[in-house]
Amino acid sequence: MTTQASTINDLFLAGIDDYRIDNIYSTSGSATLTTYLEPFLLHSIVEFDVCNQTLTFTESTDDVEGYFDVTLTTKNKLILSTIMQKYWLQRDLNNVIGMKSFVSDRDFKRHSAAQNLNARRELYNMKTEEVSQMINDYGYDENDWTSWKNQDY
Repeated sequence: MTTQASTINDLFLAGIDDYRIDNIYSTSGSATLTTYLEPFLLHSIVEFDVCNQTLTFTESTDDVEGYFDVTLTTKNKLILSTIMQKYWLQRDLNNVIGMKSFVSDRDFKRHSAAQNLNARRELYNMKTEEVSQMINDYGYDENDWTSWKNQDY
């Protein structure tokens, strides 16, 4: 059994609301959306290095949707989707900061995106802390404490 990338993407999409993703889905379909979201999933896989399951991922091709070689647990799918949200927010934050170089400081200060920059940074920082805590908790929960008790590290 395997886990499809779209399964993780569905959980990811349940946690965000973005008109750009809605537009991709409505104009190009779910296959294009899955391909578009795949880099965020790949970043998530790398960050979730304490996972107790093998996160071997086969990337999407023109004919086949990306998939994991194993059936991931619900917990692991939720953690991956949450990490994806972090990377999505990071991209969004970088877009706003990058916009500053195209407008004058005075205009940028009045622009609505500039007004939301601090809120976006705060949201990103909160998501980063949430992801870090999730990974730490997961690592502690999945650790074989019996081996530690026997000093077998």
